[in-house]
Amino acid sequence: MSTATTAAGLRAIGREAPIWSLAGWLPLCLLWATGHLDWAGLLLGAVVAFLAGGLLALWRIRELGPLLAWVERVRDGQSAPGAVPDSFLYGRLPPALLAVERETQALRQQIASSDELLRAIVDAVPDPMLVVSARGHVRLANPAAEQHFAQKLPGQPLGRFLRDPGILAAIDSAILGDVSSMVTFSPLLERMRRYTCRVQPVKIAGGEPAAVLCLRETSEQLAIERMRSDFIANASHELRTPLTALLGFVETLKGPAKDDPAAQAMFLDIMAAEAGRMTRLIDDLLSLSRLEAESSRPPTDEVELNELIVAAVNGLEPQLQKNGTAVEIVIEDGLPPVCGDYDQLQQLVTNLVDNASKYGRPGTPVRVELRRLDPAGPEAGPLAGRPAVQLAVVDQGEGIAPEHLPRLTERFYRADKGRSRRAGGTGLGLAICKHIVRRHGGHLSVASRLGEGSRFSVFLPLP
Repeated sequence: MSTATTAAGLRAIGREAPIWSLAGWLPLCLLWATGHLDWAGLLLGAVVAFLAGGLLALWRIRELGPLLAWVERVRDGQSAPGAVPDSFLYGRLPPALLAVERETQALRQQIASSDELLRAIVDAVPDPMLVVSARGHVRLANPAAEQHFAQKLPGQPLGRFLRDPGILAAIDSAILGDVSSMVTFSPLLERMRRYTCRVQPVKIAGGEPAAVLCLRETSEQLAIERMRSDFIANASHELRTPLTALLGFVETLKGPAKDDPAAQAMFLDIMAAEAGRMTRLIDDLLSLSRLEAESSRPPTDEVELNELIVAAVNGLEPQLQKNGTAVEIVIEDGLPPVCGDYDQLQQLVTNLVDNASKYGRPGTPVRVELRRLDPAGPEAGPLAGRPAVQLAVVDQGEGIAPEHLPRLTERFYRADKGRSRRAGGTGLGLAICKHIVRRHGGHLSVASRLGEGSRFSVFLPLP
C-alpha cells in the first residue's frame, strides 16, 4: 500500500475510533446514572468499548485501503473498467466516481488511438516532415526525413543539415510571430535540385511554440522547365537556320541572280532542300506532339510485325538506293502478333532503318532481326523475365562514343551535329522512337562500339 493510502487509513482510524468508542460509552453511562453499575464496572466497560471501537475501525480500514488504492489507480490510468474492490464501502460509492473511471479510461484509449493514427499518417507521408523547437533543435522527424538526410534527426540542431537562410527566417516567423509561409530554395552545394518547404507554427508539450516543416523536392519540375526551355530554343534555332537561308536566296534571286538562269537553278535546288528540311522538322514536331497526347492511351490493335517490317523497308527503297545500302531481314518463324498501333510501329522501324542507312559505312548492309524471347533477358529492362519480341536494327558504321549513349533519345541531341545535318536529320528521330516504344509498354536499348557499328533493340511485350 502506498504512503498516501496508509496516511489516509490512519486519518480514518483517528476519526472512526472515537465514534465507535462513544457508541459503547453511552449505554454504560446510562447504567451508571441509574445506579446499576459501579465505578469498577464503568471503567471496565470503558476499556471494552474503546477496544471494540478500535477493532471496528481496523475492520473498516481493511476495506478503505483497497478502495483508496483503486482511486489512485484510476487517477494514474492503471485501473481497468469494472476493477472495483468488493467491499462494504463499494456499495456506498457515489455513482459519479464510477462514471469518472469509465470516462477516464475511454478518454485515455481515445487519446492513445488518436496518437497512433496521427503517427501512422505522418510516417506514411513520402515527403520529409520535421518539428523544430524554439531553440532550433529537431523534436520529431518522420522516416522520410531521416532517409532523405541519411541520419537520426531528433535532438539534432537544424543548422547541421539545413542552412538555407529563407528556411531559418520562416521558422523564426512561425515561432515568434505565429506566421505560416512557403519557401522555395536550392541547397548551396546542389543547385540542380530544388525544394519547396511549407513552414507552419504549432504548439508542443507544455504550450512551447514550435514549427512544422514539410519539404517536397521539385527537382523534376525544374528539369522539365529547363527541358521545355531548351526545346523551344532548339526548335527555334532549327527552324530559323533554313528560314534564314531561304530569305537570303530569295533576296539573291530578286537581285544579283535575277537574270542568271544557272544561278537561279542552283539556288532553287538549295531552297527546295532547306524547305524540305523545315517540312521534316515540322512533321517530326507534330509526331512528337501526337505521341505525347496519346501516351496515356495504350494501343489495342493486333499487329503482325513481320509484314510491317517488310512494308517499312519497301517504303525506304529510294533512300536506301541513294545511300547504297542493302537491308538484310531475318525474321523468326511462327511469331505471334503484338498489341500495337500499326502506323506508329511502322514509323519506329522506318526511323531506325533510316538512321542505320545514314550512319552506316557506305556499301555495308543493315541487318533487321525479329525474334521471340521467352523470357527476355536483363537488356530488356522492365520486360526482363517476361515473354517479349525483340526487334533489332544493326549497322556497321563508325559507332557511338559511350558518353553519348545515355542522351541519344533526347530531343535535338546529336552525337555528331555536322554529320547529322548533312544527312538531313532533324535530331528528333530517336526521341520519336522512345515515345513510341514507351506508349507500347516496351523498352529501347542501344549498344555500340567505336569502329564496330551500333545495335538498336526494341523489346515489345507479348500477352
